[in-house]
Amino acid sequence: MKIIITESQYNLLNETKTDKFKKFLKNHFEIDLDGKIKEINRYSEIPKSFTEKYLSLSTPKSFQDKIQFGPMYLIDFYKDKVVNKQYLYQNGTNLMDQDGEFWSETYLIELLGLNIMGLNIDDLIDIYYESIYDI
Repeated sequence: MKIIITESQYNLLNETKTDKFKKFLKNHFEIDLDGKIKEINRYSEIPKSFTEKYLSLSTPKSFQDKIQFGPMYLIDFYKDKVVNKQYLYQNGTNLMDQDGEFWSETYLIELLGLNIMGLNIDDLIDIYYESIYDI
């Protein structure tokens, strides 16, 4: 007996759990954050809209003081008009959007509809963020 596996079947067999979960989020929640989460390591990487509106990030020194508490991420959420913004996030803090507004993590997760799955922002970072060291 000979079994023929097509390329699409082969890709399905080799798909990781993370890839399947990303597909699920994209198909059921219209969320695709592939390539839209960036770790901020230098003051110059923060978009100007954040540094102009958030005083504790207004200078390189203040950024260094803040970054010592853990990594900071820039996240591009483009789902609908409500969350169609960039957010700056650091674990254990609120998210700040590009307009200088602060959001609780739980409120944003509810807007995205992910609260029913028990996900949080750190989970999304774990799923979608790819460090250059991961490659």
